[in-house]
Amino acid sequence: MAKAAGVSPATVSRALGVSELVTPATRERVRAVAARLGYAPNRAARGLITGRTGNVGLVVPDLLNPIFPSVIKAIQARGRETDYAVFIWPPSWIPPASAGGGNEVGGRVGAAQRVQFDVT
Repeated sequence: MAKAAGVSPATVSRALGVSELVTPATRERVRAVAARLGYAPNRAARGLITGRTGNVGLVVPDLLNPIFPSVIKAIQARGRETDYAVFIWPPSWIPPASAGGGNEVGGRVGAAQRVQFDVT
């Protein structure tokens, strides 16, 4: 991509990111080449640089509870808007934090069920 745009690989990286070290004309030229070549950023590679995964784990205790499908859809929609991948996990899949669990996601959203008590 750098060769096609006539710039260095570092300039490509800066132009595709948010660096202000690249002129608007160079940024536009690099982005046009990227579009022409069908470039899509690699989320895993970006995570190595930024330390952020772009993933959110949604812990859902009961998919059969009628409230959760609408909550899941809303969270997934917001994830798409903000470029986050949302993964749905049952509580049994999550190891304790003390065991290093959850490092593959940048955040967790817990959905608790309403507990009803019989008071008689």
